[in-house]
Amino acid sequence: MRIRSFLMLMCIPAIIEAQVIDKLGIKAAFSRSMLAIEEFDDFSEWRTGFGAAVTLEKQNFHPFSISLQMEYTQKGYILEQVETDNKGNRIQDVRANTQFDCLSIPLLVRLTCSRRILSPFIAFGPRVDLVLGRHIGEFEFTEAAIEESYGGNIGSFAAGFSIAGGLLLPAGKGVDLTAEFRYNLDFTDALAELDLLHAKHISWNVWLGAMFQMDILKLSVRARVEPEDKPM
Repeated sequence: MRIRSFLMLMCIPAIIEAQVIDKLGIKAAFSRSMLAIEEFDDFSEWRTGFGAAVTLEKQNFHPFSISLQMEYTQKGYILEQVETDNKGNRIQDVRANTQFDCLSIPLLVRLTCSRRILSPFIAFGPRVDLVLGRHIGEFEFTEAAIEESYGGNIGSFAAGFSIAGGLLLPAGKGVDLTAEFRYNLDFTDALAELDLLHAKHISWNVWLGAMFQMDILKLSVRARVEPEDKPM
């Protein structure tokens, strides 16, 4: 799966050269995520994570555009238990922080209201998430550390939906700065292997980054790569 992700990234230069896309973007994210289980109220707490992404955008019919984003994101949740002694007296609260390293691929339709300074936009569309690695949280009890029992049963694939809103700010010829708030909800059952429980990941992200017009970017790259003509 990691090899497949690497090959996808290696295809980006070929896509750019073929003029399939109009804009290329790089972004970083602050995120919050949790695991919601239908059978339990307030099952988990929100955990903080970070992310990075490459965005490919095609401007079809103004003001609509389509963007494909390849993201590294951190998802997960925090569980809390109360440790007690043999008589039921409280000793301490213990927490297990579980993290999943994911490759997320949302395909979003974006509607932009173009303005001279700030251009607001909304975006929505489907997404898929692939778990590349998992770090199961442990409860640090007085006598021993014990792994929480749900993280190992979370599926490696999830499909869901994202909806977002944000702003574009011109920052020079062919460059736009972007700020975006996005809410993500899974459709698939994260605990499909456990017939008695039904769970879904919920997360939101704040993405900050820059979008580059491909014609300007390609001219800049060629100017650096192509050798200068030397006088005879």
